[in-house]
Amino acid sequence: MIGGVLTVIGLFIGWFELTTPAGTQTIKGWDLASSDTSPFSSNDPYLLLVLGLVGIAVGAALFLGKFRTIARVIAVVAGVAAILVVLRDWMTASDLVKDSAGWKLTQQVGFFVPIIGGVLTAVAAVLPANKS
Repeated sequence: MIGGVLTVIGLFIGWFELTTPAGTQTIKGWDLASSDTSPFSSNDPYLLLVLGLVGIAVGAALFLGKFRTIARVIAVVAGVAAILVVLRDWMTASDLVKDSAGWKLTQQVGFFVPIIGGVLTAVAAVLPANKS
């Protein structure tokens, strides 16, 4: 459950610091959903929100001892998917920046929060669940 919460919270914390000749901008994960607030545009924040909510639901199911086998499978899939989505966003953004002279992109704390959330969600699959 904590993994899902971290995945959702991480969307609203700064992911990248973008330095351009025009100045410096902090980009939150959720900003990627809008080209108005970020030079990068992606639908991945919506996917991460869903994966975080799935992580919360799976954590609750495991805590309550319901649907243990399927909940474990879903936990692994959701956790790994969250990690891969965040890493893909980094690779996409860094590729765009390296082609622009004078631009520099650095990761911020918020970038790592959904990754930690994904790891915790996937790890929940191997932890003991309550018996119903």
